[in-house]
Amino acid sequence: MYDYEEEIIIGKLKQVPTMKFTTTNKAICSNFLETSEEEIRLIAWEDLALELNEIKKDMVIKISGYRKYNTYIQKEEFVIKGILNASNTKD
Repeated sequence: MYDYEEEIIIGKLKQVPTMKFTTTNKAICSNFLETSEEEIRLIAWEDLALELNEIKKDMVIKISGYRKYNTYIQKEEFVIKGILNASNTKD
């Protein structure tokens, strides 16, 4: 098993979440998070995928997780381990 350094990041969701299901019926949700320094591809699995799917575009979220290089898409992504907070940017 790999040891990844856990991070907490805050940013704004860039688009409407994309929800899919694997052949074994596991939920997977992806989106992009814009921080003050970068744009990060987000991935969430199972219950967290369902939770991420409910968060709307342009909402500010605080999440915990780790960065991982996805060899299939040849890009780094942030795997969500927890959604700590989500709020409207208008608040």
